[in-house]
Amino acid sequence: MHAQRDRISVQWLLIFFLAGSSASPSRFFQVSYHVGHKAVLPCNWTSFMEGSPSPLSAYLTWQTPEESVFEMLGAARFEGKGYEGRVEVLQQGFEHGDCSLCLRELRFSDAGLYESFVAVGDGRTRSFIRSVQLAVRDHKYRESLREGGDLVLKLHTPEAMTVVFQGSGQPEWGVVWERGAQEGSRGVLNGDKELIITGVQMKDAGTYKVMDSQGLAISTVHLRVTEIPKIHKPIRREHYETQGGKDAHSGVCSVGATALLILASLLFSSL
Repeated sequence: MHAQRDRISVQWLLIFFLAGSSASPSRFFQVSYHVGHKAVLPCNWTSFMEGSPSPLSAYLTWQTPEESVFEMLGAARFEGKGYEGRVEVLQQGFEHGDCSLCLRELRFSDAGLYESFVAVGDGRTRSFIRSVQLAVRDHKYRESLREGGDLVLKLHTPEAMTVVFQGSGQPEWGVVWERGAQEGSRGVLNGDKELIITGVQMKDAGTYKVMDSQGLAISTVHLRVTEIPKIHKPIRREHYETQGGKDAHSGVCSVGATALLILASLLFSSL
């Protein structure tokens, strides 16, 4: 039994060793960005420029295992479906070997493996440059406001479709805002990437989620609302004194009148 365990351990160690030795650190890279931001997938093709009369003759390709994302040959460009207007390789940097892919307005669906290839010379034989694993993560915030303040929710991307809210201690979620809806939305859009909820109250404390069309949370905001302390106006001291003076004066007058009536009645009774 012990010998069998030892053989299994040796086999696993051999597998890990071979996997580690076959992977080239310069050929694989991992990057992570927030949804809605711009990602840069690093790439450098300097070592493949030998024999190429000009960088303009190099044919660059970025692709995922499923589809072509971006292709460039001189001034010609190709952008894959779903990436139109969002991908770019800077020509100036490319001429000096920088073939990094810039991917704007990140979506959760952009996460995955990307590979770059370059072909130089008349043969157009493609050479593998690098694999980049892209991770896309959501935003998380904590906000604290006083009653009457304005909550600014960042939508981050045009892919944001709804904002839902769950009150503190409440099990259910309710829709606060929905893109394109004319009624039922509490917030007011500021441009395309901010939703402002004005005059928050204690009941507005809780969790807000900005959701995309697939129901994924672009951002989560935990809001704490503090109550404005009630301010009591101090009653002026002289008011008390004035009121006290009036009451005392009235009391003296009342006692004096009663004493005169008693004295008068005694005088009449003695006559």
